[in-house]
Amino acid sequence: MLLELHLRNVALIERLDLAFGRGLSALTGETGAGKSILIDSITTLLGERAQADLIREGSEQALLEAAFDLSGRPEARALLAEEGLLEDDEVLVVRRDLSRRTANRCRLNGHLAPLATLQRVAPLLVELQTQNSHHFLASPARQLDLLDQFGGGELLAARRAYEDLYARWSEAVRRLEALRASERERAREAEMLAFQIQEIEGASLEAGEEEALEEERRRLAHAEQLRTAAQLAYSLLYEGGEQAAASDQLATAARELGQAAQTDPSLKESLGMVESAAAQATEAAHGLRAYLESLRADPQRLDELESRLHLVRTLSRKYGDGSAEILAYGARARRRLEELEREEGSSAALEEEIAALRRQVAGAGEALGELRRQAARRLEERITGELSQLAMDRCRFQVDLSLEEAADGVEAAGRRLHPFPHGFERVLFLIEPNPGEGLRPLSRIASGGELSRILLGLKSALAEADATPTLIFDEADAGIGGRTAQAVGHRLERLARAKQVLCVTHLPQIASLADAHYRVSKSVEGERTRVRVDRLEGEARVEELTRMLGGQAGEAARAHARQLLEEARQTRSASESPTP
Repeated sequence: MLLELHLRNVALIERLDLAFGRGLSALTGETGAGKSILIDSITTLLGERAQADLIREGSEQALLEAAFDLSGRPEARALLAEEGLLEDDEVLVVRRDLSRRTANRCRLNGHLAPLATLQRVAPLLVELQTQNSHHFLASPARQLDLLDQFGGGELLAARRAYEDLYARWSEAVRRLEALRASERERAREAEMLAFQIQEIEGASLEAGEEEALEEERRRLAHAEQLRTAAQLAYSLLYEGGEQAAASDQLATAARELGQAAQTDPSLKESLGMVESAAAQATEAAHGLRAYLESLRADPQRLDELESRLHLVRTLSRKYGDGSAEILAYGARARRRLEELEREEGSSAALEEEIAALRRQVAGAGEALGELRRQAARRLEERITGELSQLAMDRCRFQVDLSLEEAADGVEAAGRRLHPFPHGFERVLFLIEPNPGEGLRPLSRIASGGELSRILLGLKSALAEADATPTLIFDEADAGIGGRTAQAVGHRLERLARAKQVLCVTHLPQIASLADAHYRVSKSVEGERTRVRVDRLEGEARVEELTRMLGGQAGEAARAHARQLLEEARQTRSASESPTP
């Protein structure tokens, strides 16, 4: 609900502060008094692009601000919370700052926000109806939503069930298509992995083996050089030549020191060291002899080692640095190949899932369609009744539910039907204002007066289904008068029992029924034109209704105005009285 409206330097309005309540509020005034400025300001606050001429002449900036009641609007609160803009669960403050020199600004609850966010939340709070707003109901998607809301809880539950099944079915179809699209790539990948695994496993690698291979290759490659060095060392240690071998000399030194140590015990330490050296020299000689016996030139083994090392290096260039990384890559390739082999069987399972979901979508769609047809007949009766009360008793209204057949559709009601995200049906509201004209879409209604009444009739019939708390009618009385005007006024008054209704009107029959009456007037002060808005009470309201009656200001006209107000008071009293 719109609680407050504040304007600063907006067109001809220097300053305006208005508070609105529940029920029906009428805005009246002479033609050109500035009522359109209020409507333009409200549409700007609802997310329309700001026009430069909204800034008052001589001012650099304009401010437009409104407060809306959020109670009972969980969707709006959720949207604001999602954007981090919910400061108060009860009130939303929308502000637009317009500037001639800098970019315009939009603020929600004091926070800068993109205009797109305002455009998302505004329709949850206010709906503006004008003679040019037939596009509001011209959208088949909007008509479908209104029909389903009118159908009530059972229909909405059936729609949610269908939408859930349709979403699951669509996702399964998408996964299957993706799976099939990747089958060729999967086959190529599997073939490549199989080759890599065969190449790695065929090499029979062991982690770290290249170090041992390299060591053996070096020994075989330098076998003669190693033999010469080992033979010389062995001879010096054990065989001797022109001189005694080192092991013999150490043994002789040990024998001499042993005898001397019997005389001088201080030599025992040196004796121990020489004896140890003699033993180590003998042991080293034995080791060298064994080494010499094992060391032999083996060209064939050397070729084998070179080939093995070449294989390891080749695999390293493909799969990793060294045998350990090559083996790790092979293990990963094996796991991936197993995954691909498992996926080959998932296609059949997914096809079975899709077939089952397809049957469920068909059943849910048939059930939803039957509920929609029932709701459509009720809605036709309700709207026809509403229009008859608006002096359109010969008007015919029809909800057209059409189905689209498709060769690849789902089997439902003995036909192959194309499924849409929200059901099988396409919905179109058709109207025949006058007999013989034929049914046609709302967008093709030419008469402004007829269109205004049709829109009002639709809003009245759909009041409970449409949760928008505030409705604004801009000249819903265009092209009507007399009893029709009174009927329109009563429909607006009845609609305002459930919603907040603001109506710009030129008809006293409608204005007299308002719970609050605002007069828009224009005056010239000095060399500036100013627009002001006053809430009328008592005699001021009588005077405005007298002006709207179009006669000369006199007691007869005032009496008529008072009569309209009295009749409106009685109408409200009757509607508020409990039914016996």
